Amino acid sequence: MTAAAIRHLAYPGPQSQIDTHRQRRDLFALKSAYLRDRLCVAYSLDIKGHSYLILWLSVPSLETGVNQGLHRMATQQSISPAHTNPTLIDVRGMSNAVAQPLVYAATIRLAIGQRVQVLADTDPDAMMRAVAFQLRNAISWRFESDGKVWQINIQPRAEAEAKDVVDLLTWDHYRLDRQFADILAAANEQRIADAESIFNDYWIGLRRHVHLENNVLGPTLGGGEEKGPLADMLFEHDSIIVQSRLVEETLLEKDYDMLPAICAVLSGSLAKHENREETTLFPIWQSTDNSDRGRAAEFLARAKELLAGAEDRQIDKEFPSSLRPD
Repeated sequence: MTAAAIRHLAYPGPQSQIDTHRQRRDLFALKSAYLRDRLCVAYSLDIKGHSYLILWLSVPSLETGVNQGLHRMATQQSISPAHTNPTLIDVRGMSNAVAQPLVYAATIRLAIGQRVQVLADTDPDAMMRAVAFQLRNAISWRFESDGKVWQINIQPRAEAEAKDVVDLLTWDHYRLDRQFADILAAANEQRIADAESIFNDYWIGLRRHVHLENNVLGPTLGGGEEKGPLADMLFEHDSIIVQSRLVEETLLEKDYDMLPAICAVLSGSLAKHENREETTLFPIWQSTDNSDRGRAAEFLARAKELLAGAEDRQIDKEFPSSLRPD
């Protein structure tokens, strides 16, 4: 199958009809892994619960290893919502360039309660970090080794405990993304009641998240309040709050024809902001946070409580929802 044929299969209509927000979940989900400057591309396609792996190889030398991995996967249990036993993938003897797309394809649609187990004969840390980055940290993994074989146990990030406050924030980005994808989908389909209900939850969660970063973490963990990643974050937070208020106002004024366009603009703003924050500011925060284990534990505990609603009274004063009736 050619790359053009794969693109045609993946995108049956204009991209805008599918929803460009990163976490849109619909009848199918498609992601790609690019290795060695696009010499090998792995596509995982999920249609109505059935998983398919499509590989387009432009380098014959990679084909043997990938086919070997596919054979091993085919002889093991396939991933589907009905299964609870781990799916086993054996990548021993493969380079990361061959193993990574196989692990990626097996974990792209990992659902709650599902597990993937990978066997490798080299340290898998770099490979797993790359897979997690491609999936926006939607997975969590741990591994153990006897020095010869590494056993990697992979599960959905939603079922794992946060390792530190940055890990918790990254997962909260993912959660907010999914919520807003659902808002955008409901707006596009004119399911206004659904859009409003989901937006209410998103709006509460967003204000908690912004308060945590602006007022708790930023002043201590730093990052350049006047000029630097922290300054960019603070500016973008203000913009996202304003855009979110515009969505709220549009719902209250029942201007439903404008809702999809306004949501689409905010969706793009969220995606760009989160990517910038996770790649520029979060590494600084993680390094600073983990330099003091006692403080790191305190930050993580407070962040969990804050995101659960412990400081909502203060947050309501900082970001009042003035358009909503008491």
